[in-house]
Amino acid sequence: MMMYWLSQRALANLCMLLCALSLVACAGQTPYQRPAVELPAQWQAKNETTSAGLDVPDQWWRTFGNDELNRLVDSALANNQELSAAQHRVAQARALVDLNRSAAAPRLDARGEVSRTHRSSQGIETVNEIGVAASWDLDLGGANARTVDAAAGRVQQRRYARESLGAALLVELCDQYFRALSASDRLELARANIANAASLLDLLSSRQQAGALANLEVLRQQGLIASLRASLAPLEQQRQSARTAMAVLMGRAPQGFDIRADSLAVVRLPSLPAALPVQLLERHPDVRQAETEVIVANADLNAQRAAWVPKLSLGAGAGLEAVTLRGLFNGATVLGSAGASLLAPILDGGRIRAQLGAASARQDEVTSLYRQAVLNALRDVEDRLSALNSLAEQTTQQQRVVDYAQSALKMADLRFRNGATDYATVLDAQRVLLAAQDAQALIQLARYSQTLGLVRALGGGAPASPAPAARVLTSSTSG
Repeated sequence: MMMYWLSQRALANLCMLLCALSLVACAGQTPYQRPAVELPAQWQAKNETTSAGLDVPDQWWRTFGNDELNRLVDSALANNQELSAAQHRVAQARALVDLNRSAAAPRLDARGEVSRTHRSSQGIETVNEIGVAASWDLDLGGANARTVDAAAGRVQQRRYARESLGAALLVELCDQYFRALSASDRLELARANIANAASLLDLLSSRQQAGALANLEVLRQQGLIASLRASLAPLEQQRQSARTAMAVLMGRAPQGFDIRADSLAVVRLPSLPAALPVQLLERHPDVRQAETEVIVANADLNAQRAAWVPKLSLGAGAGLEAVTLRGLFNGATVLGSAGASLLAPILDGGRIRAQLGAASARQDEVTSLYRQAVLNALRDVEDRLSALNSLAEQTTQQQRVVDYAQSALKMADLRFRNGATDYATVLDAQRVLLAAQDAQALIQLARYSQTLGLVRALGGGAPASPAPAARVLTSSTSG
């Protein structure tokens, strides 16, 4: 009776100890909270082409108003191989969540055994046994649950990585499309200038043949035309390179691929809604991906804290035993067993403490990287807005340069034909106009490229998804 009382008392003490340790483990768990970051209330750069407080549309490429571009993007989303690989990485991460979750589930195994024992007095004895065995490791400290949380965080991380990759690929596809169209525009300008220069060359040649003009002026005009023709090949190469890049981004071989549009004029430069700084935390793929690192590190740290809690395993088994196989189903001996085991760390050379320290340091590291990602996103948006402001002003001023250069060439050509000025003035006017028109085309391309950069900086191409609880410090003063 005394032994029974002692056993009951020992079991009660063990249960109390396990409950106490579980409570300690739960008390040591730190729920995730987004790291505090200080954000400006608004952007410093003011841009007339943007409106504050709205999100960039998920299908932002449609704001350029070009059906061919829309079809190219749809093809890239369906066929890009890097995106496909990223999606498979998401599937791998989901499988790992299921794998970690299965560790907490009870396990049931079937077993069968045949043993032969030699006894000197009885000869060889054969024993046949079949049965089942059940086991269950109780997650007292929540270590397995935290491991599942970390694995789920990695799934979200892979999703954000795919979104970030998708946004980058779409921006690159659109940029290559615009580069191909810009190269076509510059080719058209070069060919038009070659035609105009050739017309003037005809006049110079006729005057030279009549003895009214030296051969030098003819040679200089021929040199200008040769220079213009030499510029055609690099522009053709730029256009072709953009096309091949687009084909690969769409998941197809570049051979035979072409686009129908041949001018940047067929694409509308959109007015983008510039989301407020605080919205970057919810939309920017790089920021969200950095935050999942913090979430995973927090779950890993909690899992390491739970490692201090003893591990309790329950087991049970049942089976049949007989000397012959036939006897298993007729007159077999019924076997049964049940038990529990408790494993607690006492002396491990500081391994658990070291792992806990490493997990804590990892959390501090990724928290700093998250804050840096937010700063980088803020800088990127400001730089893009500022660049668009500058390019808008450059567009206005460059148009004046082109207008003045065209008027100057027209006047110089008229005066030269009337004998009121020399050929050198005409040649200089031609060169100034050529340079002004080419610069104008490049500025226009830069506006489209910077608009794409702003789309990327504001989180375009990455649909908003639920985010963890936020703790954001918003400054009351404007940036």
